[in-house]
Amino acid sequence: MRRSKVTAARFGPKVTARSLANAFVGLERERRAGGLSLVDHLCGSEPPIDETLHYPDNDCQDPLTGAQYFLHRHGSEGLGVTTHLHLFKRWRTPEIEAAGLDGTITHLVAFELDATGAASHCFSVNQWVVGDYWLSASETVTLFEGWQFDLRGSRAEGAWAFWHRWVAGLVAYYLHGPVTESLHARDEALDRQLEQYPECNVLQDRSLEVFGRLGLPQPTLA
Repeated sequence: MRRSKVTAARFGPKVTARSLANAFVGLERERRAGGLSLVDHLCGSEPPIDETLHYPDNDCQDPLTGAQYFLHRHGSEGLGVTTHLHLFKRWRTPEIEAAGLDGTITHLVAFELDATGAASHCFSVNQWVVGDYWLSASETVTLFEGWQFDLRGSRAEGAWAFWHRWVAGLVAYYLHGPVTESLHARDEALDRQLEQYPECNVLQDRSLEVFGRLGLPQPTLA
């Protein structure tokens, strides 16, 4: 399978992943203590089962950092119905700019949120599910180092600021553990399919949808 090279393909300022991950513990403590849920913030209540509906409308997008996410609820083969958060990064390289493109977008994973608002699992998906620019697991992890929202933009005040920081911390906290494992499980499954069916475009194979669903160890908040 073709591998792409990711270099300094970032928008905006760089923040250390460690600082984001450390901040997540405090934000998660605050979320639990207040009984807060991103689902409630974005939807007001449990969202309907409809994969075409995004919360919020048009997603949360940061033109400075390239960070993007949305939440929805629907069923998937092997998973059943889940409420989950999709994470993306808009990025560019000199090669992309030379081709006359403003940039492209890559998906990380989806985080399942349980009834309390906690992130309970993560899973990765095939390219056809999200229509992104596919990168290998290691390249994807490199791209999402320091993923964050700039808090000077739109939807950045009040509760929005809290949730942008919480989601950024969520990514950083699990990036080099379950997220990396899930992405490698995806790549291994795709490579096995390609070896068996060398003429098949495995990234568009509708029989391959979800990979590497893993439980998330909860942070110690003491």
